Parts: sequence; structure tokens; C-alpha cells
Amino acid sequence: MLFFRKNLEISISRVPFVFITTALLCGIVITSLYNISISQTLITFFILNTCLCIALYYLQKPYQLVAYFVWFVLFGMLLTIIHNSKYKAIIGKHTVTVQITSALSEKSKTYSAEITMYDSSIHKAIIYIAKDTASQKLMYGDIIECTAIFKPIVQDTTQLFNYQAYTANKHIFSTAYIGGNMWKKIGFTSSIQSISFAIQHNILHILHDSNLQTQNFELLAALIFGNKTYLQADTKQEFMKAGAMHILAVSGLHVGIIAIIIMKVLQILPIYKRTWIKTLLCVICIWIYACITGLSPSVTRAACMFSLLCTSIILNRKVSTYNTLAAAAFIMLILNPLALFDIGFQLSYAAVIGIVYFGNKIQSIFPHIQISTIQYIWSIIAVSIAVQITTLPISLYYFGFLPTYSLLTNICAIPIAFVLLSGVIICICCYSIPYISTYIFSCIDFVAFYLQHIVYVISQLPYSTIQMHISLQKVIILYVLIVFCIVIIEQLQLRRIQKNSAW
Repeated sequence: MLFFRKNLEISISRVPFVFITTALLCGIVITSLYNISISQTLITFFILNTCLCIALYYLQKPYQLVAYFVWFVLFGMLLTIIHNSKYKAIIGKHTVTVQITSALSEKSKTYSAEITMYDSSIHKAIIYIAKDTASQKLMYGDIIECTAIFKPIVQDTTQLFNYQAYTANKHIFSTAYIGGNMWKKIGFTSSIQSISFAIQHNILHILHDSNLQTQNFELLAALIFGNKTYLQADTKQEFMKAGAMHILAVSGLHVGIIAIIIMKVLQILPIYKRTWIKTLLCVICIWIYACITGLSPSVTRAACMFSLLCTSIILNRKVSTYNTLAAAAFIMLILNPLALFDIGFQLSYAAVIGIVYFGNKIQSIFPHIQISTIQYIWSIIAVSIAVQITTLPISLYYFGFLPTYSLLTNICAIPIAFVLLSGVIICICCYSIPYISTYIFSCIDFVAFYLQHIVYVISQLPYSTIQMHISLQKVIILYVLIVFCIVIIEQLQLRRIQKNSAW
């Protein structure tokens, strides 16, 4: 027992944020499952536990971990309750002054957008504005006065995806239609987000006016910015069947590509020997890109992790990848506890854990591959398998199908995504140079068409998807089995090390 406790204390000291974030997660989940409201009892428990933590710091050290864990569980509960209490639903007919807090999404007859209204509470909703020349000019940050009937969002029982829960996690509980004569713009609020979306809009305008094929423009808008408002339904379906939707959802893959491009460019500049300047510039560029794409959970996680890793480089300190990952999750959950229930958040962290733990282990099965092409293919396969192991239960629960050719798709699509992202950055930089930009845009047009053709061919292969929806209980069972397998792998490795050291 003493040996186990010491090992536990050593492990926690190496990855403290894993310990802290796990406790915080427990508090958020408990509050969400049981709909706990703030009360004197909960506050009393929190205060008493805080006093206990202070007392144990000076008295009984073996019990500190339990007290600290309980403290962060209670902190997670209070944080979630306080955060949720700020948001209220808006239902019924109202004349309100609201701010548009998302980019407009074009529908057949309307433009949809998220709006936020501030009074004693925060009210969020989705509005559908009749399409005309005035509504076409609306953008993030605009303040409008409108009259509408706000109706609660109801789940469509014929759909597998729980849209009602998805919007509720974003504190959006109602929707409304606004006619062309039922609103007027009265102002604009400038912010980092409004500036970022304006930059995205301008870049998309450049791409739209560069004589790209319509389908290729739609693809690039999704691939570079995660903006799927232009993407056709059949294109989305093809990418889903081929297992390539992660390429259209801005994530760690995109942030990694941007970081590589920035590092290569900075190598050319005369400041390349000053590591801290180069690293700081790279972090700034990554966050600018994250803001322009809309700060989705996956890209925010990647940007947080990259920033923490760069900070450790500047400070010349070694860090644990797991601790960095947990620290990024901790920061995001402090800002928004309900981010835990976002699909992008769950898939993003599950994917990174899979890559970090299983990636190298799978790749080490064939460690001595000399041919670079085969080595690249095997590394992509290894990473894809690692990601599938940890994300499959979540994917089956939310989407109900398994893309069978995702390994083949990743081998083909990831390098093409790198080429497209790099090409667009070069084009934006060279846009004012007449012939060069035209030539590069024509190359991008061809590569984007080639990517769509590959995805289409793979999606049409026999048995490209297997329908398989699982319940939440089965998701939990699958993750328990994954953890059990990890424990067995670690025990086998420990025995192998002990056996080798004995020799």
C-alpha cells in the first residue's frame, strides 16, 4: 500500500494538470447529470473542504490528494452552476436589440446566424433573416433591432444527431424567423472576433474572385477556415463516407501545417538564431489563425497546446505531453465548462490521446523501414489506427456509422491538404502580383478538384460505410476496455524492463 501511494504521488507530481482536470471533469459531469443548483450546502462543503486542504498541507500529507481532488470536484460543480446561471432562454414574441455573434450562413431563402442579447441575463438564439440586399451585408458584430416570435428548439425524432442537446450546450434554446421589414441595423461592436471574421470574409472574397470552380471554392472555404456554409450536402456526404471530414473541420492537423509553414518561413529571416523571438512569432501567428477560423474547440485546444509547448521551449523546460494536453483542457473548461459536451472537444482530445499513446507503439511494430515513401505511408496508417482506437466509440455514438476506407483516404488526402493550405497562403501573399497569383490559383484549382475526385471515388467503393449506432452505456464500456488494455500493455512493458535489467 505504501509503495502504491508513493508511486501515485510521484505520478501526480509529474502530471499535476491531469489530476486537477480529471477532478474538474467529475464536478462538471455530476452537475450536468443531476441538474444540481447552487445551495448553502454546496457552498458550505466547498468552504469546509478548502479549510481541510489548508490544514492537511501542514498536518497529514498522505490525505492531501483526496482533499485536493474533492476540492476541484466541488470547484467544477460551482463553476458549472455559476456559468449556466448567466444564460436564460428567450421565448415568445419580443422586440429586442441583439448582437450577431456568428458568421451568416446562407440558406435557400434566408440567412441564419446566432444572436446574443444582454440584460440581467444573457440570451442566445438562432435567427433566420429573410434574404435580401440588406441582410446580405450583415456580419459578425452588427447590432440590430428586431421583432420576432422566438420558439423553443425541438429535437427531430427522425434524426440520429441530437441537435437540441448540441445547441443547449452552446446555451442556445430558441429560434426565430425575421421578415425583411421586421429588423433594422442600429450599430456595430468591434471586437477581436469581429475583426477576425472580417479578415476571413475578405480572404474568402479573394478566393471567390480568383476564377476557382464553385465546388473547389466551397471546399477551400471549409478546409482552410472550417466554414461549411458554402459546402453542398452531397459533398459533405462524400467526405463523411470516405472518412475525410476531419480535413474539413479545422483542428490540430491544420494548426500543425500552419506551424510548419511559419517555422520554415522564419528560418529564412535573420532572426532565426533567436529561438525565443521565432517561437513567440509562431505562437502569435497560430492564435491569429485560430481567431480567424472562429476558435472552435479543436483548434483552440491545438493552439493552447502549441502555446504551452512553445513556452516550455522558451523557458528551456521539459514538459509532459499529457500534462500539456490536460492544461489546455483545464483552461478551456474554466472559460466554458459546457465545452466538455461539445463533439469537437471530445473528438479532438480523444484523437490526441490516441496519437500520443498508441501512435508510437503501433509505428514501432516496423521500426526499421528505410524507404521514405513506405515509411510515410506506414506512419499515416499508424496514426490513423491510433486515432480510430480512441475516437471510434464517440463517432459511433454521435454519427452511427464507421467509414471503412479512412486509412486509404488519410494516405491520399493529408498531403493534398498540406499542399492546398500552403498554396492558399502563398496566393494571399502574392495576390497583387498579376501573373504569379493567377498561375498559383490555377494550380490550387486543379489540386482541389483532384482531392474531391479522390474522395468521391473512395466514397463510392463497396461497403464504404458500416451503419453501427451504440448507446452511451456501450461507449462507457468500450472506453473501460481501452483503459484495461492500456493497463495490460503497461504491465507487460514493466515486466519486460524488469526482465532485461535482471539480465
